[in-house]
Amino acid sequence: RFNIPEYTIYRNDRKESRGGGVAIAVSNTLIHEQIPCIKSHVIENVGIQINTDSNSSLKIYSIYFAGNTSKCIPSSCDLSWDHNHLKSLYRSDLLKISQINGNFLICGDFNSRHRAWKCTRANGWGKILNELSDLGKFSILYPTQPTYIPHNHKAKASTLDLCLTNIPNQLANPAVMQELSSDHLPVVIKYSTNFMRNVKTYPILGRANWALFKRIINERLMVEEVVVNCSQISTLDIDNLIGSFTRVINYAFLKAVPHKPIHHSKLTLPVHITELFKTRNIIQRQWFRSRHPLLKSRCDHLNYIIRKELFIYNNAKWNNKLQKLDKCSKPFWNITKAIKKRKQIVPCLSKADEIYASGKEKANILADVFQLKHNLTHSYSNQNTIDQVKISLQSIAETPNNIAEICRVTYPEVFSIVKALHTRKSPGIDGIPNISLKNLPTSAINHIVNIANHCLQAGYFPRDWKIAKIVPILKPGKPPDNPESYRPISLLSGLSKILEKLIKLRLVKFLDIHNTLPTVQYGFRNGLNTILPTLKLRNYIKESIQSKQSVGLVTLDIEAAFDTVWHDGLLHKLKMIGTPIYLIKIVQNFLTHRYFSVNLNSSQSARRILNAGVPQGSVLGPTLFNIFTHDIPQATNCVLSLFADDAAVYSAGFSYSEINQSMQSYLNELDIYYKKWKIKINPNKTNAIFFTKRRKPRYLPDRQLRILDSPIQWVDNIRYLGIIFDKKLTFKYHINNTIMKVNKIICTLYPLINRKSKLSISNKIIIFKTIFNPILMYGSPVWGRCAQTHIKKLQICQNKLLKLIMNLPYYTNTKYLHIKAGVQKVQQKIQY
Repeated sequence: RFNIPEYTIYRNDRKESRGGGVAIAVSNTLIHEQIPCIKSHVIENVGIQINTDSNSSLKIYSIYFAGNTSKCIPSSCDLSWDHNHLKSLYRSDLLKISQINGNFLICGDFNSRHRAWKCTRANGWGKILNELSDLGKFSILYPTQPTYIPHNHKAKASTLDLCLTNIPNQLANPAVMQELSSDHLPVVIKYSTNFMRNVKTYPILGRANWALFKRIINERLMVEEVVVNCSQISTLDIDNLIGSFTRVINYAFLKAVPHKPIHHSKLTLPVHITELFKTRNIIQRQWFRSRHPLLKSRCDHLNYIIRKELFIYNNAKWNNKLQKLDKCSKPFWNITKAIKKRKQIVPCLSKADEIYASGKEKANILADVFQLKHNLTHSYSNQNTIDQVKISLQSIAETPNNIAEICRVTYPEVFSIVKALHTRKSPGIDGIPNISLKNLPTSAINHIVNIANHCLQAGYFPRDWKIAKIVPILKPGKPPDNPESYRPISLLSGLSKILEKLIKLRLVKFLDIHNTLPTVQYGFRNGLNTILPTLKLRNYIKESIQSKQSVGLVTLDIEAAFDTVWHDGLLHKLKMIGTPIYLIKIVQNFLTHRYFSVNLNSSQSARRILNAGVPQGSVLGPTLFNIFTHDIPQATNCVLSLFADDAAVYSAGFSYSEINQSMQSYLNELDIYYKKWKIKINPNKTNAIFFTKRRKPRYLPDRQLRILDSPIQWVDNIRYLGIIFDKKLTFKYHINNTIMKVNKIICTLYPLINRKSKLSISNKIIIFKTIFNPILMYGSPVWGRCAQTHIKKLQICQNKLLKLIMNLPYYTNTKYLHIKAGVQKVQQKIQY
């Protein structure tokens, strides 16, 4: 994709045919936002709005009009359009342009010729444009020199690139630049008013004065120690203490850590390339004046040499940069991350025929979509359950905290949590980075200990720690203009996560003592991972088939499981399992009155309240979800396997009717359970697969299983916890999918790992071990006993990758290759 460093590019690509489309690039230092495209018929356009110092704004559109009937007519339209109809559409589009509110500047290739802007002749499009200009709809700005110089020396130059505006007095006359090699010359326009700029700074952590940081905090916390050391304080006091504590940390960080504006060095070229550009420009100007074919030929030759020299220079610069990277250094990982994860720009969003273009509009529509997911099961109701829950809630409200029961927070406990924080995590809405928390003085750690104890005693989770900053991330393979294609990444306060961790430690200790969570739940539990349930499933299938039985497997898709957790139902279950009342009360407060806002660049949505669900990105959320589903019905003739919200049900039998009966009976139980506790299953994404060695029709599925009165589709292969199980249990599809993933990442990281890359072999091997190897070997205990033909496919993939990385010829001995790379063969790495 086209990219300019430190610029944001907004595009409107032509969907009907290849080529065409428009784009506009704007510096990241300018305060701006995208605006909706003009709803035109034949003029392609994309626009932005830039704020100016004079408290006004300027709308700038990049446009393109093909001026050709075949190119202007969209493929979805009637091809019988004639030239006159096209003219009427062109006029209509120009009239829409003239009705733009506020100051506007429309720039681009209009393909419209007229003597009024110094063309040798006029065409129909130019006559329409000039006519509307004479009527005062807009002013036309044009340079004194032609902007289009055809490559054919017999064709005449024209002025096709124009500017339409309603503020001609604030703009200087356009000027043509002749430094580029395109047949359309760049046009420069100067605006008399300065634009508002967004100056970003970054902290220089290497020059941080952490002694000063600690001293400032110690001095400013002395005043508050009087309040925080009281035996009991109100919830308002807790909120005030946290607000003050946050300001103290941010102030100390600002004073102790120097900040530097982000300045990007300008591109400098070697002298010999600069001289080539100067020579090319001189000859190009001569060509524009004389139109002599020999000058054109020489100009083209110089352009070829310039491109070649730039390629050589950029490669040498890149290779020099790679050579200087130390093994596992921060710059090495920064470059790897930058190549692997390109920055995403949220384009104009559309929903229900409405277009949302500005940052504020996009943030709000995304916030609406995210909030709606929390209300999916709001209408589900079971009166008996609701009555039981109400009784539990009333009992919780009437039961006071037992002070003697509270497990108080200690200094070593908080200290160990703070030291374990990841420094590269993004801060929450309070703006406190984890590096600040890791450098807090002893007095500040004690301050957190006292606040945490007051929170546990009061059953109160601080107000400011219940606000999440949401960053939208595009789901892979989804259309970027659909708000439903984004998933929220929640950024919470680092301080709030410390308190969450303290609550979780006490809650997990209680759950472990009472053995509350079922053994079928593998998700978010110490010592358990995705391999255990998938390995158990594979062994079950193997043993059943060896005993001449067949196996049916259903994977249930629970829609927005974490986002729709019923708060009152969760509290009821906490009470039913005998959770200490102080933990129930603080969890209740943790879940209520939570808010989030979507952040999109410099724009922010209005705050939305969360009426259901456990907070995304929280430390405590997964544990609460496991408690919410701990009482799921136990299977008798089936096996249930859970990993958080991923559920699989499987059963074995000598006939399909036996399997169908046992599985359908249990699915009906799950159906009742999920409806009772407001959990939504998506039948369209719920699939079933049948494993058997029998081929006679009477042993094969003759009817479908059902969930929520909807049939479950039988499929030939099914994905469960990242591993693809096929009906013959060969793992062929899983191996092929793994190879496809590896090849895709090879393409992404090719600039770093190609044969000619100057990145050191040791760094390339680190990339292999940290990025490629986990993908190649994921789930190896499960598929490790598959046929050698499939293992060989992975080995060939690994061989090719290592030869590419180490720049070795294709005939290199495999044993020598792995010894030289210090890497084991695939078969040796498989963990049975």
